[in-house]
Amino acid sequence: MSTVVYRAPTTSWQPEQLYDFFGRENLLTDPIGLNLKDNVAWCVVEVPAPVRWSDSKILYDTTYELFVLYFDNVQRLLYINNSANDGYFEDLAKQVLGEDAVKLDGTTVYRAMADVVRLIPTNVGLLEARSRFRRFSMHVGIDVTEGFPRTESATKTQTHISGSGFRNGEPVSISVSTKGRIWSATTAETLKHWRDWCDEIGRRLLDSTLTIDHIMKNFILPERATERPEAAVLAMEWPWKLYLRPSDSVQVQWGDTSYPITDLDLRPLNGSTTGPIFFDVVTDQASLQYRLDISETGFAYTCAVESEPVVRSRGELFGPLSVWLDKHGLTVHLQHDQILDTDGNRLAVNHDKLPFPQESLIAQDWTGTDIRVESQVDSKTKQRRPQSIQTRAIRDLISEREWDFILDDDGTGEVADIVAVTKVDETLLVRLVHCKYSSDDQPGSRVADLYEVCGQANKSTRWRHHIDTMFTRLEKRARAKGPRNGATPFEAGDIKSFRRIWGQAKFLRTEFEIMVVQPGLSKAKASEEQLLILGSTERYVEDITLGKLMVRCSA
Repeated sequence: MSTVVYRAPTTSWQPEQLYDFFGRENLLTDPIGLNLKDNVAWCVVEVPAPVRWSDSKILYDTTYELFVLYFDNVQRLLYINNSANDGYFEDLAKQVLGEDAVKLDGTTVYRAMADVVRLIPTNVGLLEARSRFRRFSMHVGIDVTEGFPRTESATKTQTHISGSGFRNGEPVSISVSTKGRIWSATTAETLKHWRDWCDEIGRRLLDSTLTIDHIMKNFILPERATERPEAAVLAMEWPWKLYLRPSDSVQVQWGDTSYPITDLDLRPLNGSTTGPIFFDVVTDQASLQYRLDISETGFAYTCAVESEPVVRSRGELFGPLSVWLDKHGLTVHLQHDQILDTDGNRLAVNHDKLPFPQESLIAQDWTGTDIRVESQVDSKTKQRRPQSIQTRAIRDLISEREWDFILDDDGTGEVADIVAVTKVDETLLVRLVHCKYSSDDQPGSRVADLYEVCGQANKSTRWRHHIDTMFTRLEKRARAKGPRNGATPFEAGDIKSFRRIWGQAKFLRTEFEIMVVQPGLSKAKASEEQLLILGSTERYVEDITLGKLMVRCSA
């Protein structure tokens, strides 16, 4: 999707002028497509041009260009799209609007990036003027930080910026050029889709309260990580693209057993906030410790033993898991809303750290529950434990409302400990519940009790944008879990209701909720650091999913 925007002198336009502008003989669409009610016009123009590789007078290269125009007569904005995605169409705008039509460009177009949270620049063009010389440079990857010069450097200006982030809980890409073009990598499914996108852009372009300084400060500028940030590790996750591939595309051979790599858990060992990062790679049968060292030379993964598991990609042997990790990396979620990405960059959000409202903590009586027992099924005996935290959480879900299904997904490679889904009118309500045992017999203000469960909450936000993939994974895991544990994983509903909701999911609006259950947290004794960790998690959940974070704890 792309557009160039012009401000009209009046609330009227003359789309019939397209005939005179292009010439009927050049129109492949005659009559032009015209919707007078919604002020949309489109046409296809035949453009013949001499071929570059010959001086022949009879050889021509003929291209066909689609033009789409939309006029918002309330805001007096004309949007022009061209399938070639080039040009600024000043003559065309004046033909249908009048000579006083004005293109919106310069710093005004940066307003199109407003309201995009966690905005990471991916491509920046920079024009540097020194004396009478002008030099253009392109910045991508970690180099994009160079495209944001210091404010005192008046010789540098951005020609264009491309970035990606989240708006209203949806991933978006947005690019702007100071010459006036605004575009997105998102494909318009229909003309209405493009027109609605234009309306969103226009509202921001006309908002004079959106300053360039505010928008620039909203960017997350990648920094090459040359040492570990001084912060606890909340979670580690495989590159997300692995979850979007067939589950057997990358396998880990561990002894005599082969596992899809995404079925293995990554569990950080939170012994310190500095130095190497130690973590366990875990299956349902065994675990093995790994170490991540961060230095000037990059990220290096090592295994605690020499005979480590090996990776097979599409059936071919790749090599030891540590070598695979060196090449592909992991995403590391850190305390204080920081991330180390798979390319070795540190991404830190530039916003005030706000604590989770203590009054929003949901305190409850845990009588009959052993707050030091997490899972409802003992991993060794396969026996159910009615005194477990997970059992209590499932019971609370059932008593709260009627769900189409509640699934016990607890285990390595889980989506969440508990997945509850139901249809409410035209909305698909998805709640992911993450449980964690208390490290002590009594509730308190122990920060370490929140690290892992908040990390699980952060990791699970990605499912919001891949609901079909989530259902595929849940079905596969449910089929495997039943025979393994000797009981159905469905706590409410069954496989029929699961598939029925799955079939409807693509037609419904998704509402996402993430619940953290930690009875080791005391609402009355909650420390400032605990509330800050929960606050960062809440903001992350809201930014990525437009959903809410709920926290169940002790009084």
